[in-house]
Amino acid sequence: MISEYFEPSEVAVVTGGAEVAEAFSRLPFDHLVFTGSTPVGRRVMAAAAAHLVPVTLELGGKCPVLVGRSADLARAVDRIMIGKLNNAGQVCIAPDYVCVPRELARPSSTSPAPGWRGLIPVFPRAPITPP
Repeated sequence: MISEYFEPSEVAVVTGGAEVAEAFSRLPFDHLVFTGSTPVGRRVMAAAAAHLVPVTLELGGKCPVLVGRSADLARAVDRIMIGKLNNAGQVCIAPDYVCVPRELARPSSTSPAPGWRGLIPVFPRAPITPP
């Protein structure tokens, strides 16, 4: 999808392990964005510093939700869904998994209420008319 809108010299997505990230970040870019672990982020930042490349780091891994024994499960599920659906889940603190005490983990009590569907925008189909 990125290649449909940008030239390879404008935007590139590179995947790989820590060694790839470190080698990649040694290149003299205008700006570098890295998503990954804190230890690898440190290596990326240190390597980019040689060329004074500005770096945006998205670190920390997954975002757990801890549900306590005294929680109102319906309320917790609603709030978790709001957190997950905020900006289509593209938020650093969007929940990735939920930890619930065993005695509370029942499929019927942890399934989202139908009301959360109202948080997703629905756009009506409109005919496309040429100018």
